[in-house]
Amino acid sequence: DGIKGQRNDFFKIGEAVHYVLEKNANLYAKTGQRYEYKDSIKLFKEKWPEDSYTPLVTEYYKKFAWLMPLSEKYIEWRFELDCYGVKLTGVVDIITQDEIVVDYKTSKKPYSSLDLTDSLQLSLYAGAFQKEFNRLPKRVGYQVILKDYSGIQEIYDKRTNIQIEQAKYKVKKCEEE
Repeated sequence: DGIKGQRNDFFKIGEAVHYVLEKNANLYAKTGQRYEYKDSIKLFKEKWPEDSYTPLVTEYYKKFAWLMPLSEKYIEWRFELDCYGVKLTGVVDIITQDEIVVDYKTSKKPYSSLDLTDSLQLSLYAGAFQKEFNRLPKRVGYQVILKDYSGIQEIYDKRTNIQIEQAKYKVKKCEEE
């Protein structure tokens, strides 16, 4: 409905990390280069001006966990998906050159395989990919930046046509309720 609620610091920090990753992916898509570390810290501070949590960016540089975008179009890619008559709109964080659909997350703890398998979001993203490319993505998943600075978790799974159709049906059922 476009109604914005108050965001707590946890979400603001995640948005700051996401902003750095998005800006770096866009620059890479245009030039084949990333921002220097110090410039990425400046980008982070545009969204989170305090020094706390800048180690999240430091960890990303240490792990060199950059994802290679398919193209500039598929960074923050806006999509529409028909869910049995219900128009769903969304934004995929990045589709990689390897045809992996990825959502960035920040979290206090690592994700489990159940977080991945049961993800309605990732099934719908796979459906959007399928609509765009007429095939399933190779994988879908999360790149999780752990807030305790212990690292970057990359967790991926496959999606089937059945999972996509079940997800679209759930959206339709929610609209009916």
